[in-house]
Amino acid sequence: RSSTPILAFPRRVGRDLFSAPLRGRVRVGVERPWSNQSGQVNNPPNQILRKRANILISTPSTPPISAQAAREVRRDTALRRARTCYDHLAGVAGVALFDEMLNRGWLEQTECQDSPRVSYRLTPLGQQALAGKGVDLTPSSSKRRFAYGCTDWTERRLHVGGALGAAVLRALQARDIVRRTAGTRIVAVQSGIAGWFNSST
Repeated sequence: RSSTPILAFPRRVGRDLFSAPLRGRVRVGVERPWSNQSGQVNNPPNQILRKRANILISTPSTPPISAQAAREVRRDTALRRARTCYDHLAGVAGVALFDEMLNRGWLEQTECQDSPRVSYRLTPLGQQALAGKGVDLTPSSSKRRFAYGCTDWTERRLHVGGALGAAVLRALQARDIVRRTAGTRIVAVQSGIAGWFNSST
């Protein structure tokens, strides 16, 4: 097992925002963008989001973890800690990455939701921060969704998928913060991703 910590974020990253699959999806997908600093919930920006809330509340919770994924968690394997999910970062590292982007106010839910997966966009703060870190934010010519919450195979919480998730992973690879392992989905974390968040570039 590598001695390099995957993430060295404060304990606040692991707060109960995603502690239960359904509650987490409702909070991130619906409640959080409407709350002001005093904790009071404002009116949603449009009826689409209100309907979205009703859908989430009535949707069955995330399917239980598979036997194979449960074994990875129990053994705390390298595959569990950091891996690819298609072309974006998943596992413990991927979930913590998504949590930190939300906590820093870099992502917000989009008004139009046309899929069970919650879609996101970058805030002005997020655009500035990620562009400064070398993340390619050039709009894609394809119809691929920009960013969405993808349920993690082992953690049963959300990591960031879509074009943004792929661009962030490429940026981390370019700085040799993470390395993909040939022939597997395992991602080796070379240095703490938290340092990437806290750096000015």
